[in-house]
Amino acid sequence: MSKIICISKYSNRFTYGKIYTISNFYASSSIIEIITDDGSNWQCSIGMLNHLFVPLDEWRQRQIDKII
Repeated sequence: MSKIICISKYSNRFTYGKIYTISNFYASSSIIEIITDDGSNWQCSIGMLNHLFVPLDEWRQRQIDKII
Protein backbone atom coordinates (compact mmCIF):
# COMPACT_ATOMS: atom_id res chain seq x y z
CA MET A 1 0.00 0.00 0.00
CA SER A 2 1.26 3.43 -0.96
CA LYS A 3 1.69 6.29 1.46
CA ILE A 4 0.65 9.77 0.35
CA ILE A 5 0.53 13.11 2.11
CA CYS A 6 -2.11 15.82 1.83
CA ILE A 7 -0.89 19.06 0.22
CA SER A 8 -4.23 20.85 0.22
CA LYS A 9 -4.94 23.33 2.99
CA TYR A 10 -8.56 23.67 1.87
CA SER A 11 -9.94 20.13 2.15
CA ASN A 12 -12.76 19.26 4.49
CA ARG A 13 -11.98 15.53 4.31
CA PHE A 14 -8.21 15.56 4.77
CA THR A 15 -5.67 17.35 6.96
CA TYR A 16 -2.78 19.25 5.40
CA GLY A 17 0.51 17.45 6.07
CA LYS A 18 -1.13 14.25 7.30
CA ILE A 19 -0.04 10.89 5.88
CA TYR A 20 -2.72 8.70 4.33
CA THR A 21 -2.64 5.18 2.93
CA ILE A 22 -4.19 4.25 -0.39
CA SER A 23 -6.47 1.41 0.65
CA ASN A 24 -7.55 0.29 -2.84
CA PHE A 25 -6.64 1.01 -6.44
CA TYR A 26 -9.09 0.07 -9.16
CA ALA A 27 -6.85 -0.11 -12.23
CA SER A 28 -9.69 -0.70 -14.66
CA SER A 29 -11.25 2.65 -13.82
CA SER A 30 -8.19 4.59 -12.48
CA ILE A 31 -9.93 5.13 -9.15
CA ILE A 32 -8.08 5.36 -5.83
CA GLU A 33 -9.72 4.72 -2.46
CA ILE A 34 -8.43 6.53 0.62
CA ILE A 35 -9.63 6.46 4.22
CA THR A 36 -10.60 10.00 5.28
CA ASP A 37 -10.12 11.67 8.67
CA ASP A 38 -13.57 10.54 9.79
CA GLY A 39 -12.80 6.92 8.86
CA SER A 40 -14.97 6.70 5.77
CA ASN A 41 -13.69 5.50 2.40
CA TRP A 42 -13.36 8.18 -0.27
CA GLN A 43 -12.89 7.40 -3.93
CA CYS A 44 -11.26 9.77 -6.38
CA SER A 45 -9.69 9.67 -9.80
CA ILE A 46 -5.95 9.69 -10.23
CA GLY A 47 -6.26 13.17 -11.78
CA MET A 48 -7.92 14.58 -8.65
CA LEU A 49 -5.41 12.78 -6.46
CA ASN A 50 -2.60 14.95 -7.86
CA HIS A 51 -4.34 18.13 -6.65
CA LEU A 52 -4.71 16.88 -3.08
CA PHE A 53 -1.76 14.57 -2.45
CA VAL A 54 1.85 13.78 -3.28
CA PRO A 55 3.76 10.57 -2.62
CA LEU A 56 5.51 10.59 0.76
CA ASP A 57 9.00 10.40 -0.77
CA GLU A 58 8.28 13.46 -2.93
CA TRP A 59 7.03 15.39 0.12
CA ARG A 60 10.22 14.53 2.00
CA GLN A 61 12.35 15.76 -0.90
CA ARG A 62 10.40 19.03 -1.04
CA GLN A 63 11.07 19.58 2.66
CA ILE A 64 14.80 18.91 2.20
CA ASP A 65 14.88 21.30 -0.75
CA LYS A 66 13.39 24.06 1.43
CA ILE A 67 16.29 23.73 3.87
CA ILE A 68 19.03 23.71 1.26
